[in-house]
Amino acid sequence: DLEALADGSDMIRQGLQAMPVVILLRQLLCDFRIATGDLKGAATALAGAVATESGADPLRPPLLIGWEDSLSCNYLKAQQCFRLGWLALLAVGESRAAAQVAKDEAYTEELKRRREAQYAELIRGALLSARPLLRDAGRLYKAELESSPKMNLLDKEEEWQLALEC
Repeated sequence: DLEALADGSDMIRQGLQAMPVVILLRQLLCDFRIATGDLKGAATALAGAVATESGADPLRPPLLIGWEDSLSCNYLKAQQCFRLGWLALLAVGESRAAAQVAKDEAYTEELKRRREAQYAELIRGALLSARPLLRDAGRLYKAELESSPKMNLLDKEEEWQLALEC
């Protein structure tokens, strides 16, 4: 019976690698923090799921290539990519308002131009990071839908419902 227990624990271990509970909980925490307007906290929760938490910045999300091998489930990877990309886009909107205030408070034209240039570079970087993450999310969702026989039985309405629930 010890062998059967060992086989069961190996299956559990494999299941946890395929869909680690810690990552699911961090994604849930991220969603909660986004809902409360804490984008920095949301970025920290997501970055900690796949990388180091230190220096988590919603405008500089970790790209898939840096953490792809840490997960085996394409659906979970897609969820992570989507959240990181979405968070970067939300942070762009939030930082736009902050940049406008900083620009308005600038007391010289030179400082205004400098702040505009800094903001433009920051936004450019965030958008350049968000785009591949969102593209990767779409590719991974598609791969998961094609590989799972159960997912192939869903009609278009059910696919949208599944995506919205996630």
